[in-house]
Amino acid sequence: MKLKILRALLAGALLAVAALGAPATAREADPQRAEAQQVADWEALAARAEKLLQDPAVTTQELEELRAQLDAARIAARALAQKIRADADPVRAQLEALGPPPAEGATEAESVAAERAALNEKLAQIDGRARKAEQAAALADALIARIDASVRERFARELLTRGPTPLSPEVWRPALAETAEFGARVAAEVRQAWSDPVRARQREDRLPLLLGLVIAAAGAAAAMRARASSMFRRMLEGAGGGRRLLVAVFAATVRVLAPAAAAAGLVLILRHGGLTGATGRLLADALAPALIALLGARAIGLAYYAPYDPELRLSSADDREARSAFRATMLLGLALFCAQLFLRGGQALGLSPNTLAVWNLGVTALGATAMLAFARHVRPDPAAPAGAGGDDLAAEDEAVAEQSQLVRRAQALGALGLRLCAPLSVLLAAAGYYAASRYLTEPPILTVGLIGAGIVLQRLVRDAVEALVGGDENSGLRLIPILAGFAILCVELPLLALVWGARPSDLSEWWRMLTGGFAVGDVRLSPLDFLTFAVVLVLGVSATRLVQAVLRGSVLPNTRLDTGARAAVVSGVGYLGYTVAGLAAITATGLDLSNLAIVAGALSVGIGFGLQNIVSNFVSGVILLIERPVKTGDWIEVGGRQGTVRKIAVRATEIETFDRATLIVPNSELISSQVLNMTHGNTIGRVIVPVGVAYGSDVRKVERILLEIARAHPLTMGYPAPFVVFQGFGDSALNFEIRAYLRDVNTVVSVRSEMNFEIERRFREEGIEIPFPQRDLNLRNVDALRALLAERGAAGDGAPSGGGEGGAA
Repeated sequence: MKLKILRALLAGALLAVAALGAPATAREADPQRAEAQQVADWEALAARAEKLLQDPAVTTQELEELRAQLDAARIAARALAQKIRADADPVRAQLEALGPPPAEGATEAESVAAERAALNEKLAQIDGRARKAEQAAALADALIARIDASVRERFARELLTRGPTPLSPEVWRPALAETAEFGARVAAEVRQAWSDPVRARQREDRLPLLLGLVIAAAGAAAAMRARASSMFRRMLEGAGGGRRLLVAVFAATVRVLAPAAAAAGLVLILRHGGLTGATGRLLADALAPALIALLGARAIGLAYYAPYDPELRLSSADDREARSAFRATMLLGLALFCAQLFLRGGQALGLSPNTLAVWNLGVTALGATAMLAFARHVRPDPAAPAGAGGDDLAAEDEAVAEQSQLVRRAQALGALGLRLCAPLSVLLAAAGYYAASRYLTEPPILTVGLIGAGIVLQRLVRDAVEALVGGDENSGLRLIPILAGFAILCVELPLLALVWGARPSDLSEWWRMLTGGFAVGDVRLSPLDFLTFAVVLVLGVSATRLVQAVLRGSVLPNTRLDTGARAAVVSGVGYLGYTVAGLAAITATGLDLSNLAIVAGALSVGIGFGLQNIVSNFVSGVILLIERPVKTGDWIEVGGRQGTVRKIAVRATEIETFDRATLIVPNSELISSQVLNMTHGNTIGRVIVPVGVAYGSDVRKVERILLEIARAHPLTMGYPAPFVVFQGFGDSALNFEIRAYLRDVNTVVSVRSEMNFEIERRFREEGIEIPFPQRDLNLRNVDALRALLAERGAAGDGAPSGGGEGGAA
């Protein structure tokens, strides 16, 4: 009986344990089932993509939609694989805790072996799940590459496809008929809209409000424009470069407001005023971007060329050329306007290829005329004549000259491109190559517009910074125009790629490849990692310099440390801060420092030989900062040159000589060679003033006068007391020396000079002679010399007078 009860209790316990474990098992199985379903969905999408890629009837739009789905699946698959890989980290940690498996022939506890086997099995399952997700991502990559290749192939085929020739009567006659029919259709829709009671109620409800808003906006803009000239002249009075540019941009905006208000009102009325039908609304949809292109060209032309306000002009053109360039800019905008309205609008309306070909020939001819007109104004600035400027040209910075040369070459290349695209586009349009002719018309004009907008924005930033910094050539704000130009370039490059045929998906793919980085061993580095490294490093260096500034200006002056000790502390904090900043920057990028240690070990031999001197100087600099045999502010003599230590850097020490020259001494030389430091322990030093007096002077009196002079000087010390040394007997003088100790040895030159002035004054008052060198000459054979001189004198008296006169002459 007891045995039955025991068996029943055991069975109940097992059922309870199974019931408790079932939800956990189910919870673990649910995510795996969801993952499996995701993988199955991705495989089905890949199969559908394979099928569509083999279908010749599939459209480009369908391929783009399929690519977007594959891109989303690829992103999700990679995220899933990364998540699954992260789930393996705890399992690996458990395996590491169990230790390495036993060696061959060795055994371990059964429980440990069973746990190790279970963990290895779980790790293998996780790896298999991650590999499935990674396989799905790789398959999506391959399919996306095939779709991109197919779309590019279709684009190239479209450029080379020849359609109807607009010069053929069989083409332009039906085109003219369809154009007339299109006009009649629009007129019929307008009449129908006016007679439709529903549209009539819409006009009654909306048209007055729309017209009122348009009239009010256009009237306000026109009134502002009417007063613009006088207002701008008042704003320009006493204005600098930055303010002039702001006024120029404001003037261009004001002069565009009235046409922009009228254009916006026209689009709103056509779209929502109940005046037209479906065709009118399609035309309104095409008219909006067309008007934006036209008004954008007007705004850029007004801001850069300022044909009505020479004071606001950004270009160097004169009035006549500025007006001509502005008209050419407006012609470019008109060409884009026509291309957007007639060609893109015609495609949306479903017009026949014949009509589009004829319209395209007219638009292309207009665009070619505009490009040729504008190319005349895109030319390099004339070079300065030879010899003009003289010293100014000789002093021109070489980098600026090279930059100007590059700009001139870019201008010449741009003008050449416009001159080539203009006739080729017309020839291609006349030959029936519709897509190719448009490709050589619209992208060049849009490129001109983007570059012009970028130039105006960069000039705006540059002149605004000039107005802020004034004449401060060393201001850090002068880097802002460079950074702004770089930012504008980064924004315009993708836009230019889109203009010249790239797709948004191409840009996203390039960005993915760029941010994906490259692998260095087991580490993958991307531009974002480099940006993170730079930001963390700059922040670390800035924080270090801030701490150094606080220590140098606020903390250390309130301590008892001398100048050299303060400099050593500041330098030490700098070394420590730079090291921490570098390590933090490396860690922020995700680099494993153990790998760097391996690399450092591999490079140690090269560093030992190739960088031996640099490493030696660096170590010597550290020793100088720690041991401080030489410190900042010391007066030292090394290699026969004297000066004051100004800075102990990483590689060398800067010494300022008394001639205000800078002597660069490697740190290792200060450690390995003899250095005379006049102010090592303190600033006490001795001055020696040599003095010479004539023979016969009272030496005790001289001693007394010299001692009085030395003791009376305010910079000499009372202890040790000054004394006078009778140095010896010279050739012309009795030599004395004043030897006195100074509180500050840095004043030794001025003290010696002041003592010499005082010595001269006292000796003059006391009648003590300061000697000068004397020589005794002993002449031998005086009689022979006298006879020789007499003989030469007699020969001179007997010389002819004419010779004397001739010689005199």
